[in-house]
Amino acid sequence: RALDTTLDQLVETASDDVIISPMIDGAHGLMRWPVKGDPGMTVVRQRMTEPPPDNPARMRAHPGREWLVVLSGTAVLMLGHRRFRVETNQAAEFPTMLPHAIGAEGGPCEILGIFDRDARRGHLRDTRRTGGDCAPDLPHTT
Repeated sequence: RALDTTLDQLVETASDDVIISPMIDGAHGLMRWPVKGDPGMTVVRQRMTEPPPDNPARMRAHPGREWLVVLSGTAVLMLGHRRFRVETNQAAEFPTMLPHAIGAEGGPCEILGIFDRDARRGHLRDTRRTGGDCAPDLPHTT
């Protein structure tokens, strides 16, 4: 009241700052966007052409949360020894402490994934350790 304003006006974000351009990583076939309202969240669009590894030793397990939707094609999600087909417009959410990997089936597929900070760190750590042979890999960005 002393400032003749409301709390909503004080914490209001600039309405002109709504467009976010992706960071493009051509080497991994992906685009990445930060979520401004939650800096720990990352959105990734990735095109995949290879099937996932079927050997659990080549899959990753890590803390965090992941959610993905298939935009086109068919993806295969490996959770340990279990195999799930995820088709266009289907989504998957799974416990990331299970060894997991995702890849394409029957041709290229595109996915949109949402990763929290822990999941993103888990993928960065595994990419460095394995040389990036397990999809999806998130590029190291600041």
